[in-house]
Amino acid sequence: MKKAYFLLFAGLFCNAAIAQNKADSITNDHIKKQSIYSISADRNFSFTPLPANYATQKLPFFCRQENKLEKITKIPFRLRVGDVSDCNYLEQKPGYKIR
Repeated sequence: MKKAYFLLFAGLFCNAAIAQNKADSITNDHIKKQSIYSISADRNFSFTPLPANYATQKLPFFCRQENKLEKITKIPFRLRVGDVSDCNYLEQKPGYKIR
């Protein structure tokens, strides 16, 4: 008798879980369709492109001077005060540690 009640209860529980999943999928499909339509309907996207010199605008003083020298002479000069690995560590480049 207890086994029959258990099977009945388990069956009802599984049936309720399946019904809930179906209801969730219907709601999710509606949300997906609504969000796709709302995005495609609103085509007034505004963005500003980055300036051409964006990467070099915020460089430190010596890096800017190195870039100027490199443009003029076409030779990549690097001004370092100390060892290269020390400078790379101070510039917080990944993978560099002080010896």
